Amino acid sequence: MGGVLVFGRSGDSVGLDPGRETDGESFYGSTAVFDTLVEFELGQTAVKPALAETWEVSIDGLTYTFSLREASKFHDGTLQC
Repeated sequence: MGGVLVFGRSGDSVGLDPGRETDGESFYGSTAVFDTLVEFELGQTAVKPALAETWEVSIDGLTYTFSLREASKFHDGTLQC
């Protein structure tokens, strides 16, 4: 197995920090690197699980508690608590 993958884009990423970048090219790159806790249903605004299997919102709406998929790992390889 092996080979070369060529992927064309219209420009470079400004950065790969999804919390800071707002341009589309950075978004394309960061989605290939990072998992999200939740995501939108395709073509809708309904939220569905991604890395988080379930979540709870506190009564005051200020605290979200996420339960992650089993054996989820952080970027450094350590397991989630």
